[in-house]
Amino acid sequence: MEQMPYREEMQVPRGYSAGIHFAGTTGASLPLVVWGALRLESDGQGIAFPELVLWAIGFFLFASGVEYAAHRWILHRRRPGLAHAFVEHTLRHHRWFDSGDIEARSGRDYHQILFPVWGVVLIQYGINLPLCLVLSRFVGEWIGALGLCVGAGFFFLYEVVHAICHFPASHPLFRVGFIRALRDHHRRHHEPGLMGHRNFNIVAPVWDILLGTRA
Repeated sequence: MEQMPYREEMQVPRGYSAGIHFAGTTGASLPLVVWGALRLESDGQGIAFPELVLWAIGFFLFASGVEYAAHRWILHRRRPGLAHAFVEHTLRHHRWFDSGDIEARSGRDYHQILFPVWGVVLIQYGINLPLCLVLSRFVGEWIGALGLCVGAGFFFLYEVVHAICHFPASHPLFRVGFIRALRDHHRRHHEPGLMGHRNFNIVAPVWDILLGTRA
């Protein structure tokens, strides 16, 4: 693997603020969740609750599968036209944090944890929103609205869970068993020998379990 300098030598933009960064992520994501929920409320009248739940589970599994596939085959493989994603994730994020030291030491470290805001906008408004509008047009208004709500919410949850996984191990959140388990799942992913082969899910290890890649 190409060698990169350690975190002390990596450049973070002057004046970087983790709070402003996360606010940008939130501002680019939650309006779509709210819009989807409002459309669902107006377009989903009369839909049976079990049907709604089944579609929501399906969208969650699909979003989790996209997370898995993108993490495994884009962020950890150098693909034509997508090399920037590989460099930022595999060569920078995984050099900044290894399995023995995944804790953020300061706010500047979140520059290497959170997606850049332009990336969030691209995913939410360039991919997620158009796909859900197509669903609304050709499958059903309420289905597209539900897909938008779940899809936009899942990506935001991904950012939140990934950030939490890099909190200090002493953080009170890790007294909660499943949160501590998610952190350990992600910590194992940061082991140099495992990162390209195991533990690609962040929000829930659904596809790691199904495809046998859970360490």
